[in-house]
Amino acid sequence: MKASIISILKIAMVGLLLLAVTNATAGEPAKGKKAGDSQEQTLININTASMEQLVSLPRIGPAMAQRIVDFRERHGAFKRIEELLNIKGIGPKVFEKLKDRVCL
Repeated sequence: MKASIISILKIAMVGLLLLAVTNATAGEPAKGKKAGDSQEQTLININTASMEQLVSLPRIGPAMAQRIVDFRERHGAFKRIEELLNIKGIGPKVFEKLKDRVCL
């Protein structure tokens, strides 16, 4: 009797853990996707992107895209995406919106 109660409690605990994990991730979009999107986001290569591609990124307008291109021409290829922080107008908040949308 005691062993069966312990077994039932173990099964209940596993069920609760699974439920907690499922609920914790239920509202998040899949990595590389926007909520409501059925296709994956395309990463923009900051070493080869055109002005038009750069402008498609969040918080990047024509002036900021030009700064990225100018930086790239002066300093060569980006070695790390964090180097975007060296560009005037790209601070931690803007970088946070860009980091999952860009690659090298």
